[in-house]
Amino acid sequence: MSTVGAMARLLRAERAIKIALREVEAARAELHQKPQPGPREEVRQRLGAWLRAHRDEQGLSRDVLSRQIGISKGTLKNIERALHVPCPATLMRLLRGLPLPDDLADPLAVAAKHRK
Repeated sequence: MSTVGAMARLLRAERAIKIALREVEAARAELHQKPQPGPREEVRQRLGAWLRAHRDEQGLSRDVLSRQIGISKGTLKNIERALHVPCPATLMRLLRGLPLPDDLADPLAVAAKHRK
């Protein structure tokens, strides 16, 4: 084995290690990035913000509003906190019980239809 050949292999290995380290750092950074909200998340956030604002505007507690709509207080809390899009049945209760704005009703209905 020649010294020149060994040095060349060592340099190639060193370059490969540097590339691998950059890839690992990029993957780490990607894991820690906050995902960009998609249409579903946007609907969740808009509905939650609107529902909370409506409840505050009316001076209603979660307990009172949840009873008026016919859903559990925990479900109402999760919707307000944008943790999930309501199922179609819950969405219908919301639509019957609250004056949901038109710009929110259509995308919300689509999101509820395709919820996981």
